[in-house]
Amino acid sequence: MSTSFQPTRDDELGVRAGETLRLLKEFEDEWCLAQRVGRPDAEKGVVPRFCLVDRPRVIKGRVSLSNLTFNGIRRK
Repeated sequence: MSTSFQPTRDDELGVRAGETLRLLKEFEDEWCLAQRVGRPDAEKGVVPRFCLVDRPRVIKGRVSLSNLTFNGIRRK
């Protein structure tokens, strides 16, 4: 999360900047269904897309750098 979000509706998930969420689904209206990372039954809810930032994926104990930006240069 790049930005904190305070929910105003029952289906929204309140989150703090720096918190890690699992993105479950993106909607056309720029909202996303997300779940807190941890337990499989962790809390779910919708958050605005602008609050989310990509994180590198960890695959078999290694970090994938495909989505990282270094000094303004995007790695491909």
